[in-house]
Amino acid sequence: MAGQGFDVVIAGTLAEAFPLLFTSPTHALVDLMLPDGDGASILKTIREKNLPIWVGVITGVSDPARLGLLNALQPKLLLHKPIDLTALFRALK
Repeated sequence: MAGQGFDVVIAGTLAEAFPLLFTSPTHALVDLMLPDGDGASILKTIREKNLPIWVGVITGVSDPARLGLLNALQPKLLLHKPIDLTALFRALK
């Protein structure tokens, strides 16, 4: 994504991601299944703290109940794996 004009910072866990929320990112792509917990908690924190971050969710989850809870957090984009990179870049621009 850096080649697409984005400065990218990667966090592989919730523990790595939460501090990054307070470094003024404009966008966040969140996977729901992280090694140390549910990625939806990142989106929930962004909403609770009213942080001005555009959030997209990437997931392999297909459970309708879980996706319903996620939709209540209003991500700007929901992409199912495997990811359509064209759709992702279109949504980010």
